[in-house]
Amino acid sequence: VTKEIMKKISKEGYTVVVGGSKGVEELALRTQLTNNGNAVLFVADHMFDKIRLYSKYIKQNKLVIMTANDPYALFDVTHALDKNLYICGMVFAQIVTGTHIGSGPVWFTSIQNIHSHWTRQLVYETLDYSGNIRLIEMGEAHFTDEDLKSEVTLAEILDAGGIYRFHLQSFCYLRVIDQMTIFEFIEDKHE
Repeated sequence: VTKEIMKKISKEGYTVVVGGSKGVEELALRTQLTNNGNAVLFVADHMFDKIRLYSKYIKQNKLVIMTANDPYALFDVTHALDKNLYICGMVFAQIVTGTHIGSGPVWFTSIQNIHSHWTRQLVYETLDYSGNIRLIEMGEAHFTDEDLKSEVTLAEILDAGGIYRFHLQSFCYLRVIDQMTIFEFIEDKHE
C-alpha cells in the first residue's frame, strides 16, 4: 500500500515529510526519492548518519534533513514522539497506513492530532488494523485501494471526508474490540 500511496503523492506533486523510522516511513522516503519527488526527513536522532546515507538526494536538492534535537543525539522515546508532533504541524495531511488501538507512536500521534487539530488525517481503509477502523469511526477521512488507482486526488478525498466508497456497516462486527473513546484517552469526563 505504501508504494501505491507514494506513487499517487509523487504524481500529484506533493513533498513528503517523514520521520525516517524503519519500515513504512523509510519505504515512503525511498519510494518518493526514487520517483523523483521531493522530501523532508525530520529525524529525532542520528542526523549525521542520515545525511551520509542520503547525501546523493541532498546534493540533487530532492531532500532536506531537519531535527529539533542535537544532531548527534541518540534514540530517545520522547524525542521520537515530539518529532511526530513537529511533522504533523508541517504537513497538509497525515497519512495513516496501519495502526492498532493503543499500540505505539502512530496511534498516539493520530489521537493527539485529533485532539489538537494539527493537520487533517487520511486513513487507509482496511480491516487488518483496529486503529484504522477506529479512526475512521471517529470521522477521519479515509481512502481505499480503488482511490489509489483512480484519478481522484488526495485533496479531493480529504475535502470529501473520504466518503467515496466507505460503508460503516462493513466494520460493525469488529466493534467488540476493547476500544477507548477520544474522551477516555484525554481523560475528559464529559462524553
